[in-house]
Amino acid sequence: MIGKEYQSWFIRSMKKNKILTRIHGDILLWLLGLGGALLIALTALLTLVSPSLDLNVPLEKQPVILVTILLLSSGVVYFLTTLLSRNSSSTKVLLWIIIVGAILRLITLFANPILEDDYFRYLWDGGVLSFGNNPYQYSPEQIVKKSEINSDIPQDLQNLAEESGNTIHNINHPYLRTIYLPIAQAAFAIAHWIKPWSISSWRLVLLIFDVITLLLLYRIIKHLKLPRLSLLIYWWNPLLIKEILNSGHLDVIAFPFVLGALILYLRKKNLWSVFTLSLAIGVKIWPIFIMPLILRPLFSNPKRLFLGVSIFMIALVVFISPFYLTTINEGSGLLAYGRSWQNNDSLFKIFVWFSELILSFLDTHPGHAQFIARIIVVGIIAIWIAYITSKKIDSSLDLFENCLLIVACVFLLIPTQFPWYYTWLIPFLAISPRTSLLLLTVLLPLYYLRYYLEPRGMLDYFNNVIVWIEFVPVWILLIIEWRLKGKKIHPTQIEIEPRSELK
Repeated sequence: MIGKEYQSWFIRSMKKNKILTRIHGDILLWLLGLGGALLIALTALLTLVSPSLDLNVPLEKQPVILVTILLLSSGVVYFLTTLLSRNSSSTKVLLWIIIVGAILRLITLFANPILEDDYFRYLWDGGVLSFGNNPYQYSPEQIVKKSEINSDIPQDLQNLAEESGNTIHNINHPYLRTIYLPIAQAAFAIAHWIKPWSISSWRLVLLIFDVITLLLLYRIIKHLKLPRLSLLIYWWNPLLIKEILNSGHLDVIAFPFVLGALILYLRKKNLWSVFTLSLAIGVKIWPIFIMPLILRPLFSNPKRLFLGVSIFMIALVVFISPFYLTTINEGSGLLAYGRSWQNNDSLFKIFVWFSELILSFLDTHPGHAQFIARIIVVGIIAIWIAYITSKKIDSSLDLFENCLLIVACVFLLIPTQFPWYYTWLIPFLAISPRTSLLLLTVLLPLYYLRYYLEPRGMLDYFNNVIVWIEFVPVWILLIIEWRLKGKKIHPTQIEIEPRSELK
């Protein structure tokens, strides 16, 4: 790590010596050139390996270890590139960043999805909605087993299932109804309209939102007078590229709405900001955690606060009501996820263990530990959001820093710390980088070792060893950063002007 004091001294020294400055600039270009070339090579190798991870290949025969090594290597190259690069406003550097990120995405578009199959649910939901049906009403299993269980399944859904080919048969957790919110459903339907049952059309939709996110980040970074090199943190992130454009996870759909809401906030268009963030919640629920930050400027104006809260509540009712209109029962994906899902978790595992210990002491059934652990997590997150929201915002950068702190807290505490959930942090890290959280790009690919260990009866090794290797180094760095009183150890730090309106 490069300390802030060393960084400041180094940059001052460069400015005093033009020859050294030029040498350092050349080194930067070489580092970026080498880093970009290595990421392209590793991504190309991953694409070449991807056909051997087809769903028809038994998991025991898939090269999971090789894939994990390639992803870990990409993370290391990316991490070192972000650490060793310094402030630069060179147009050549910016152009290289854009070109490399575009090449990485182009290569990824030709790869088979690797060790993930959530996109089958997206394709099915998009087809159901495109034909005017309610995607929340029936589970895929109900439709497939219509003759055995539900003879009243509409004929058009039965025809759609036959038309989908293997799509409906490859959906994971087919006994559950869809968990995805209405704005996400609209994106699924757009992909179906482009080309039915096609992962390529879905990737095209994701790529559009990905590019919009880049453009919005550029606008924000330019306004904050941050080095344009900061775009590398988003545009080159190999885990984001893998999870979004390879695996097809939908999380990027929310990013433009979140960043758009923050831009509107800086423009002091508070009610529009609330509305735009509400649309992000219609993609995935996590943006709800930064809504208090968006509402805060309205606290001093009760009338406008009432309007803002009303906009938010109406949107929330609209987005959540489909789940309740189709009944919340054992077949509900939303209920199953909120009540019992747990995977790749670190701190939550400790809360569960602690809850079981207390219940054992009270001679109560330990089955309630999951519920108690969730209550503890909700309480901690609520207290943290209240604390962050109460902090005074002295500059525009503080807004993005506070969003990062809230979203990072949510990610690190929830019971399902999937690698694609980490992508929620990446747009904020491009604006307010933290070494500890960037390290997750290196370590989270270890999650995929689960697919090697589980079929070999070694899932306990994953849960009790690998998970801690993923997260303990991050917690150590977070503590170090906290002990340094919030000084982010990253070479792209600059002085930020007081808060100003984004033009």
